[in-house]
Amino acid sequence: MEELTEQLAEKAWSLFQEIEANGGFIASLQNGTIQQTIEESAALQQERFTEGKEVLVGTNKFPDMAQRMADKATCLAAEANQATSMIKPLSAQRLSLRAERERLQTETPQS
Repeated sequence: MEELTEQLAEKAWSLFQEIEANGGFIASLQNGTIQQTIEESAALQQERFTEGKEVLVGTNKFPDMAQRMADKATCLAAEANQATSMIKPLSAQRLSLRAERERLQTETPQS
């Protein structure tokens, strides 16, 4: 456990130093560096999820196909509003969104 904590602390410190070398947090936000790093991380996580390497129990592992998605899918329609800003905003993303949309497309309506 201590080794994992040490690795995490070292990685975090490295990221802090990188941000500082690029002019600090505000400058990194304004030039989009932080947003790009987050988007790349999210894309990698999405890829791992799609390949089944990242698990969401009940979504891509052990889904209950008898459970009706259409009854619970109201959050799928929510879209993030992008405000005009000096700083590129990040939009919230749900890891399971693609899988839920695919499942809804293949789900047969209840009689």
